[in-house]
Amino acid sequence: MDDYPDSYITHNYPLIVLSGLGERLGDKGQDATHRLPHGDGATIQSDLPLVTGERADAFLYDLMAASGNLKSDAGKVDSNRAGLTGFQLEAVGRKYTLPPRKAAPPPTSPTMSPHNSQSINHPTSRALHSPLSPLSPASPIYPDGIMTPLWLEKHQYNVPAVFVSVVTFSSDPSRDSLNDNQLKNEINNAKNVLSRSGHRTRYAIILMSEKTILEAPEIEERLAIIRRATGLDPKTCLFFLPPNTSRVELSAFSTSILSTLQPVCVEYYRDLTKHARRKKGRGAVPPPTAPPTKGTSQTLSAQGWSARYDFKGGIFAEFRQEMEAAGRNYTQALETLLGSDGIFESTHSWSGRWDEARLLADALALRIIRCFLWNSQTTSAVQFWIKYRDSVRSVLDRRGKGTATYGWQVWMARWANVMAETTKASRVQSLSAPRSRPGVDANVTQEVMVFAPAEKLFPVGERLPPWHLLAHPGYWLWLSARHTTNRRKLAEEIPEEDRTPPGQSPATKVANRSQTYDYYLCPEPHLEFSVDHGAKVREVLNESSNEFVARGQHRFASRLELDRAKEFMRVKKYPQALEVLQPVWQSMAWRAEGWWRLAFEVIWALYECAIASKNVILTVAASWELLCSVFPSKRSHTYDLARCVDTIQSGADGTQENPVVSLQGENVCSFVSVSFNFANAEGHVGEPALTQCIISSSAHKHSSPVTLSSITIQFEGSLEQMRINHHGLSASSSRGNSEESHVQHVTLTSEIQRNSAHILSGSADLTLLPEQIIILECPIVYREAANVRAVRATVSIDASVFGLNYSTPIVSGESSEDWYIESGNGVTKRHLPLDDPTAITIFPKPPKMEIAFPSISSQYYIGEAILMEIELINNEEEEANVEAKLVILDALGQELSCDLVLSSVAIKATEQASDGVVESEKVVQIGQMNPLQRQTFAVSFTAPTEPTSLSVQIASTYFLTSDPETPVSKNFSASLEVSNPLEADYQVSTHIHPEPWPDFFSLEKSIEQVSSDTSSLPPELDSGIARAWLISARVTSSASDDLVMNDVALYCTKTYNPALYTIMARKQSHSSRLVPAQQHTYEFELVVRTVDPEERHPATLDLGLDVIWRRAEPDNGVGIVADHEASSNSKTTKMPVTTSLLLSPFIITTPEPRVVCTASRFGDAPKDHPVILLSYTIENPTMHFLTFSMAMDASEDFAFSGSKSTNLNLVPLSRHTVQYQIMPVTMKEDGLQYTALRPDLKITDVYFGQALKVVPGEGVSMDKEGIFVDFSGSADA
Repeated sequence: MDDYPDSYITHNYPLIVLSGLGERLGDKGQDATHRLPHGDGATIQSDLPLVTGERADAFLYDLMAASGNLKSDAGKVDSNRAGLTGFQLEAVGRKYTLPPRKAAPPPTSPTMSPHNSQSINHPTSRALHSPLSPLSPASPIYPDGIMTPLWLEKHQYNVPAVFVSVVTFSSDPSRDSLNDNQLKNEINNAKNVLSRSGHRTRYAIILMSEKTILEAPEIEERLAIIRRATGLDPKTCLFFLPPNTSRVELSAFSTSILSTLQPVCVEYYRDLTKHARRKKGRGAVPPPTAPPTKGTSQTLSAQGWSARYDFKGGIFAEFRQEMEAAGRNYTQALETLLGSDGIFESTHSWSGRWDEARLLADALALRIIRCFLWNSQTTSAVQFWIKYRDSVRSVLDRRGKGTATYGWQVWMARWANVMAETTKASRVQSLSAPRSRPGVDANVTQEVMVFAPAEKLFPVGERLPPWHLLAHPGYWLWLSARHTTNRRKLAEEIPEEDRTPPGQSPATKVANRSQTYDYYLCPEPHLEFSVDHGAKVREVLNESSNEFVARGQHRFASRLELDRAKEFMRVKKYPQALEVLQPVWQSMAWRAEGWWRLAFEVIWALYECAIASKNVILTVAASWELLCSVFPSKRSHTYDLARCVDTIQSGADGTQENPVVSLQGENVCSFVSVSFNFANAEGHVGEPALTQCIISSSAHKHSSPVTLSSITIQFEGSLEQMRINHHGLSASSSRGNSEESHVQHVTLTSEIQRNSAHILSGSADLTLLPEQIIILECPIVYREAANVRAVRATVSIDASVFGLNYSTPIVSGESSEDWYIESGNGVTKRHLPLDDPTAITIFPKPPKMEIAFPSISSQYYIGEAILMEIELINNEEEEANVEAKLVILDALGQELSCDLVLSSVAIKATEQASDGVVESEKVVQIGQMNPLQRQTFAVSFTAPTEPTSLSVQIASTYFLTSDPETPVSKNFSASLEVSNPLEADYQVSTHIHPEPWPDFFSLEKSIEQVSSDTSSLPPELDSGIARAWLISARVTSSASDDLVMNDVALYCTKTYNPALYTIMARKQSHSSRLVPAQQHTYEFELVVRTVDPEERHPATLDLGLDVIWRRAEPDNGVGIVADHEASSNSKTTKMPVTTSLLLSPFIITTPEPRVVCTASRFGDAPKDHPVILLSYTIENPTMHFLTFSMAMDASEDFAFSGSKSTNLNLVPLSRHTVQYQIMPVTMKEDGLQYTALRPDLKITDVYFGQALKVVPGEGVSMDKEGIFVDFSGSADA
């Protein structure tokens, strides 16, 4: 945009002139002042001294920063400036001259006045206009020009909206009156000058005080007097800055001043807009100051005046930052220029006014586009540009010199640059490069857009052409480069007679040029031919490429870089072209995507530049790629890789080392392809694995053979690499022609390099003819088990003047999954039925050592000693040195200790660290074992006390005498289930303890005796209240084998609220056999004594059962060893095992009155008429006197003898037994058994009215209906 006047394209901001802080007028303002027509302008001059010092400099800096002078060209408001729209701030001294409002009257001459006119000759009768008006003779656009850039410079840099004076407000009581009067005179003088100048500039003043109002209270009165005397508005025209303000306060004060002056500036430019609108509304052309001279063009037409006023209205709206209104005025002005009766239709193309109108039209179009972008109407901006371009093309084709000239290409290139710069300056968010977007993390993946989406003005479903959407600046720069290239083509077609300067050409030729060529903002033909168009193209292409790269469009950026390199090659700057091409050649995506034509252009250009720059490495690299048949063949080029650098090395002395070229298959397109396949997917250590390496060529048919010095295959896994060298045979002696192939069998030998790398090497004929395949078949013997994969192949060439290493990854694919077989009919191929032929799994050598557990049992029980035999059988065909490792783990992975017994082999314990935890394991040294030899050893250990699963793991490692370096492993494990062989529960029944209760009348003596030393009382203490229960423990076998029960004991593990208790077995237990699922019952008597009769809290006993058992008969798999003598006998005695079984807690309730019923056979009653003695024992363990009423209900089933109804009185801590004799009176039909009798004795506490529940005792049972006595046993007895 440098070709346009700066004032035409620069965004307009309100002008504020700052007087009194020093003269800091910008360069643009100075130039504008010098270019304006001279005249008697109004001068504002003051005798007050300038405000200087550090504080004044800081205040000026803050005002400049707040005004936003460092703003973008697009004029977007900076969000950090508190809503300010921006200002053009100019700092001047105490003297400032405004441009004249009216032009000076022209001098009177007879030629300028009609003969009969007397009034015009008088100077006062002339109509004076602005010095820049088309009506003033001194104006550069007089008499028919529309607009001049000087008019915009006048309003932007010379005529301020506000004139601000900055003065020092001193506080000296002796001079305050004098200073105030001088200040009032200066203010009134400045206001009068502005009023007489004819401009509408506002006036404001800033008083920088030396004291605060607190230090000098009279300041307020002085300010009020100044306001009244000068008529200044205290809100918008008078500002007071106190002293000792910080930088933050000073910056805030500067912002507040500009915020106050902003509406004042808007009002100023709104007044100018109204003035221009009124002049346009008159509808008549104003009379000029002097009529045009004879023979010149006429005055400006009405359409020109309309366009001028619309342009002014747009500029003033832009000063107010009302871009929408500005765009409407600009559009109306442009339509007036380009209309059917516009300026272009009435102006000749050879006239200077034609170029002025074009310049104004371009300025209007640029400002309209900027208004669209200001309002985020990107698509409307592009559509307007397309419409404007077509309109200008139409005008030039109809009225101008056409669009087939280089001037049109210059205009198109310039406008492409304008669109690029305007788009970049407008900061469209959707088109911003990802790295430059504000507030976005650079590490976050961002969406890149190549064009801005259409605004909401367009319907969502409307399909717009892509060129109607605003693209990023790189696209417009690319268009600029294209038009510049077209400009160069047209410039080269300029005839020789038009290339000479005008002074050296005939006048007719010069006149002919003016009719043929368009000179609008471009050189004339004799200068255009000498312009360095290539430099401009390269510069623009570089900028465009950077824009495309910033948005991730690397393909098109590579294309632009290729074009830039061709521009360097055009002027034979090959080193610079090579510098541009090398990054493109290394990173272009056209190889992988199959865009061979574009890739060929890059490679061929690289080859030419490398040859011209004598770069051997790049020459060899480019020649390597050019050999590939996917690229087109050039007949003039010799495809011989070995001689590709002969022209470069022709002048070399041969003392330098040959350069080595390194190429990667991922980055180049190669004519050599390598595949590597295994014949099988699995193999074993020590056995040969058959492989084939296939090297194929896709070079051009007429290319020379290529001799490979070696090929190296790299593996991941066990083997590091394999290398096959060329053995030196020629192509004619090894193979007949390029169409024949055969399988070469290669023998590999092992080599150890200096870095301890293991390499297999061999040799073969590696001369590769065009379109031929080299098949190398070689067996590989692996010494370690691993997953092996061929990952990379490296092809090496050692030429006379260079070396080359081409490395490519080995990838499995359909074309590489073939296996070649040589037969009498030649070489055929078959498809390998493998998922991945490039990989093989090498397993360890299959072991033939057998491990067995000959005496393992199906069930083991907790706590028992386990003896396990382990047998090793050598099924190898030769001797083996055997070592075994034994470890026993439980379900949690914890190791159990074990001992080696009954074995003659050596054993040693070792410790191994695993993840910081030291674990011990048994290592058994078996030693030499002959073929088919058996070796047995046994281990013993104690099973855990909780049910679990055990894992016995045996790891046998042995070495064969024929291969002592290769270990062979055999692992075996057995799972042992350890379970609980017994289950137990119990039932409780109430018993009457036979001991008498203590006497109530001697109770205190007994209590004193007991409480004297409670802690030393034995469980058998006779004093106290004894209560008894019968515990029936039932033991059930859950084992799968028969068990022998040696002894069973009931015990208490813990007591809560302890009580004195004793546990006694009812019967002496003897050894008994317990078959699976069988149940045995063991009875125990529990006696609890209450020492303190006042104790009322319940007690709890946690009961357990100790069962001593052993297996009923010996098992071949498990021996329970008592000692070494027992273990050596043929019939070993099983060692007893003690198993503790926990029972549910037994709760002893609080002592309360209770009734216990017991039954026994009475006397010698006959069997056919049994008599049962029922005893009801009523206990009173409390300290209360209780009275009970008893009543026996009669029944038809039995007869009873005893009290039917009676009362019973019980003293505290006493019991009483009431007996009844009952005899059944009803028999069953069979006459053998009697029915169960249900006696119902009701016992009720007389005082509390509570019925006591009868508790069944010995000989009495109970169900849901109550207690009953079963006579079945009595009848049988």
